[in-house]
Amino acid sequence: PEGRLIFMNPEAIRLLGYNPGELENEPIHKVLKRHEPDGSDIGPDTGPLFEAIRTGSGYQSDNAVIACKSGLTMHVSIVCRPVISRGATTGALIAFRHITEQKNYQDSLRILNDLLAKQASTDALTGLFNRMKLTEVLKTEMNRARRYGLPLSVILFDIDKFKSVNDTYGHLAGDDVLRELARLASAN
Repeated sequence: PEGRLIFMNPEAIRLLGYNPGELENEPIHKVLKRHEPDGSDIGPDTGPLFEAIRTGSGYQSDNAVIACKSGLTMHVSIVCRPVISRGATTGALIAFRHITEQKNYQDSLRILNDLLAKQASTDALTGLFNRMKLTEVLKTEMNRARRYGLPLSVILFDIDKFKSVNDTYGHLAGDDVLRELARLASAN
């Protein structure tokens, strides 16, 4: 109840970088230096984990970060449950699972998904929306115009005799023309 550590299993000691016996009777906030996911310190005796310990309530987070003895941080999934004896809260049981590798995989997947979404919706040469994305945007804008009773304008244009640019100056020059036209259209 005083927030002091009375037992920590060997794996937790190893993960946090302490030596056996080093943690006995230490304040929990010195051992579990919990941080926000952005790396900022929650501070001693503050935050939802310490509130759960103090009040005898439960706490769970799949987005917690704790600091090891070395100062390095690790992402953890953490659960805190009260220990109740004869109707009174006598302490708390805290379990955590190291999920830094899982978080790194999730971040990598998020980056790859963003890249795939961009590739699926834009033309590689010009960076403009492709036909599939254009259809999606037009549908959204048409619905918005209908909903608010506003006019909607669409400008379509074509490059006359563009084939002759490719035939006369080559496809690389034609690509340059398309990129410059896309840049001008986007800028205006």
